[in-house]
Amino acid sequence: MERLIVFGVSGVGKTTACLDYVARHPRYLLLSASSLISGATGATLKSLRTASAQQLLANQDILQLAVENELRKQGGSSFILDGQCVLDNGSEVVILPTEAIRPFRPTGLILLEASAADIADRRSQDSRQRPFRTIKELSEQLAMNRDAVRDYAIHLEIPFVLAEAKGASSLDKPVEALAASL
Repeated sequence: MERLIVFGVSGVGKTTACLDYVARHPRYLLLSASSLISGATGATLKSLRTASAQQLLANQDILQLAVENELRKQGGSSFILDGQCVLDNGSEVVILPTEAIRPFRPTGLILLEASAADIADRRSQDSRQRPFRTIKELSEQLAMNRDAVRDYAIHLEIPFVLAEAKGASSLDKPVEALAASL
């Protein structure tokens, strides 16, 4: 069973890439971190985006239970979890510790990246409410994501693939690379 987690700055194109990949590879169950937390708590997606640092960290425990419940319902299939490791609530940035990732027992990690300018452009065209961030701030968040995911891979002793978000098929090569390393 493959347990892959796809990370990236909000607006990089994770959800688009995950939806496309799972539609073409139905053996994977797509799990959305924000949807699972929202479903388990009744919180709106907007309130999840603006939660306090303490609540963002507490939500990871809720997410772990929600993922396990969903896997039980679906028969324990391989999954791709669409999530974030650097959470920006508008007033502070929270980097999830490795211990928040470990319970998912991932077999591989994928970090999708794009230029800060491309992310800013995507975010400006998207209806989802996100904190406004300058190109410089988005660049800093890209670096935070890269450092966090590398640390997860080292501490969890699992493979990690850095990939460019190039639209719907962005996960094809990274998933293939992870599969070859497992």
